[in-house]
Amino acid sequence: MMVHNPRDSVSAAEELPLDATPEEVGLERRFIVYMGTLMSLGGLLWGGLAMGYGLTWEALVPFLYVIITVLNLGFSANRANDLASHELMRAVQILASLLLPFAFQFVLGGFVASGVVMLWALIALFGSLISPRLRSGSMALALFAVLTIVSAVLEPVASKRTAAAIVADHSLPLLTMNVVLVGTFAFGLALALAHNRDEVDRRLRAANQRNLDLNGRLSRTVEYLYRSQINLRDTTDSLHSSIDALKATQQELVQREKLASLGSLVAGIAHEINTPLGVAVTASSLVKEGLDAVRPALPAGAAVVAFEDVDDALRLLVANVHRASELIRQFRTVAVDQSAGVLRTFELCAYIREVVGNLAPFIRRTAVSVSVFERSDVMVTQRPGLVAQVVTNIVTNALEHAYGANQEGVLEFSVSVDAGRVEIRAVDRGKGMPPEVAARAFDPFFTTRGGAGGSGLGLFIVHNLVSDGLHGHVHLESAVGQGTTFIIQFPAVAKDA
Repeated sequence: MMVHNPRDSVSAAEELPLDATPEEVGLERRFIVYMGTLMSLGGLLWGGLAMGYGLTWEALVPFLYVIITVLNLGFSANRANDLASHELMRAVQILASLLLPFAFQFVLGGFVASGVVMLWALIALFGSLISPRLRSGSMALALFAVLTIVSAVLEPVASKRTAAAIVADHSLPLLTMNVVLVGTFAFGLALALAHNRDEVDRRLRAANQRNLDLNGRLSRTVEYLYRSQINLRDTTDSLHSSIDALKATQQELVQREKLASLGSLVAGIAHEINTPLGVAVTASSLVKEGLDAVRPALPAGAAVVAFEDVDDALRLLVANVHRASELIRQFRTVAVDQSAGVLRTFELCAYIREVVGNLAPFIRRTAVSVSVFERSDVMVTQRPGLVAQVVTNIVTNALEHAYGANQEGVLEFSVSVDAGRVEIRAVDRGKGMPPEVAARAFDPFFTTRGGAGGSGLGLFIVHNLVSDGLHGHVHLESAVGQGTTFIIQFPAVAKDA
């Protein structure tokens, strides 16, 4: 069994004429084999007849055709995938099929005596014309015409040969035999050609259908890959978003832990300082009351002047001790005791408005108006004391930092709820913050009014109250000259409710 080499097919296909396909070349090869086989049968028949007439030398011509055909087809059968071998086999077979019938006619005595044995060359001509190579078919037709003319010219010479006298009496039966056999063989070849062409067409249609199926599968594969690429890009974008959100959450957790640690530290220190400071407040107050009691009994003179100096110093001492006590109270507020305060259900907007109302004495000292957008459907179950402290610190921060002295302004609170989470927005239209200040707004002890009594704990306390007390988060949006917005979010129902 012959093994098909793909490289041979590729090289052969590359050498094919522009108007020939591998299927057409295969069809031509099979037709040449059929033609050689049928004409070889005719050669054996004519060789046997010549031997029967005693024309031994003349019989060599048809026998020679049979030998050439056997050798030629056998040689090409071992090189079925070699296009050059096919071309050589085809040329040799058609040339032998054209020349030897004319040669045999000549040695038999010409047209009349041989019964026009040259008719067998028509089969070769027919074989050359089915080739996809129009040039080779034209050359075979031209050679056939030339050989016919030459035979007509040599007819007088051929008719004088000895063989002519032997077969002349049988010229009519021989002509009849030639016509019948050539016609029969030509018809058989035509049927074989039609069958092979149908088979080639069927294979071509099947190949075309396979190509269409492959193209369809390829299109579907390309479309699938395209969709996969889009899905991969979407997944990548989603992963990037998740990573960004994870990083933001990580930073927030780190910030919470940092602030919680600082809050615990501040609260511990404040607790330790609070007791001796309370004693100092009480003692300074008693001393001042005692001095005020003995003041009327002092005689006039130098003692009164000294008493006044002591009284002034004591007044400064009492004021600063009370100031220190207030700072310690704020420090202790940093540590949020989550168990402090009673959980209850209340209407958030009304409660914020109540807290703002309690701050009215402080608000009236400024030109800032504080408003709460009414919404009566936001019910929460939380610790109202923590909410009050958050609102108070934000109002205080806006009064002290958002606007200049005696500058008119507004602070607006609004409330919304979505998917069980409450959002409070506090918006002012004041000076705003530069980025470096906004980035540190929730840091402890950071203040832009350090020389004016600011402790830097107001927003730090807000952050701790929201994060640890309300289990939410707070951030701000601010730009210089465009005001500041505080956004506070926490569950509408406390986790331990």
